[in-house]
Amino acid sequence: STQWTLTDEHMYIKEEHREYVLLPKCISDAIPEDEENFEVTLTGIPYCVGGMNGYETFDTENYLEVCFYEVLLRTYGSGHSYRVGNIGKTYDSDGDGRYEMIPRTVGVDCSGFVGSTYGISTKKNVSGMANYGHIVADISDWQEYDFLVNEDESHCYFFKSFDEDTDTITVIDCTGSPSLNNITEERSFSYVDHDRFTCYNPFFEYTITSTGHSGACTECSSIHVEEPHAFSVTYTTSAHTSVCEECNYTITESHAMTYTFTTQKHSGACSGCDYESAETSHSLSYRYNTTRHWFYCTDGCGYEAVASRPHTMQYGACTVCGYSQNALNTRPGTEVILQQ
Repeated sequence: STQWTLTDEHMYIKEEHREYVLLPKCISDAIPEDEENFEVTLTGIPYCVGGMNGYETFDTENYLEVCFYEVLLRTYGSGHSYRVGNIGKTYDSDGDGRYEMIPRTVGVDCSGFVGSTYGISTKKNVSGMANYGHIVADISDWQEYDFLVNEDESHCYFFKSFDEDTDTITVIDCTGSPSLNNITEERSFSYVDHDRFTCYNPFFEYTITSTGHSGACTECSSIHVEEPHAFSVTYTTSAHTSVCEECNYTITESHAMTYTFTTQKHSGACSGCDYESAETSHSLSYRYNTTRHWFYCTDGCGYEAVASRPHTMQYGACTVCGYSQNALNTRPGTEVILQQ
């Protein structure tokens, strides 16, 4: 029932990505002969290989898990809108063998549709979706919005209903097959042999520790997910917060800063996140021993002056650093180092 407006602005794609992009049938059928300045209302989210721009909103830098409506309104570069739909192919952007969603495209593929609807916050392939439920063997026990996985793990979809009289199964899915509509919709087909599918009931809950989480089905108690946390990190000037994208485990820690410095200034970076402090002048105070004093930075950056000067003593105390031959009479903010 998702309605949205397709415009000519949603047809743009960068030159280097055009060989990977093929319009879904629902889009190509809707485009008028005059391909300029058009607006068409469509129902359903179009197929986009690798996509997870579905019904839930999980904002990430890769735009894989952002709500479909939100991405439709985004622009980039010289005001270009995102390309809607792709039944073409993914591409290996950095040569590491991992094939990804084409940048600046929007929609869902079959597992992206199922996963985003369930609120799973990271993109899973079809085989990965099997970790999010327990198998229901008997078709009489299948429930609406259980999900089905093909025997070769090439496709997954929601179960809607089964008509025993006509031996017809009805599903809700989004498929990239060029012969079909390539949009999230309900369709029916002959059931024939239920061994072609595995049905999963998706209900599970997490057991969480500081290092990871496991997911146990609430109905059969079997454990299907055992993995470390997948953290996303945000930060302020004093601390960073890590939130697991799967189970929402949250931990906030003070920055673990590593500093670089000159004789005048210092800057730092946290080893636990991307926070970097701006270059700042040292907050100087004195350290001293019984004969000499020198500068050090009280901000904790590690700077300590190599050069030192002898005390300027008057009435048993240094007039510069506050050192006193009487240990109880020292200037606040200084530090006593007794060794020479």
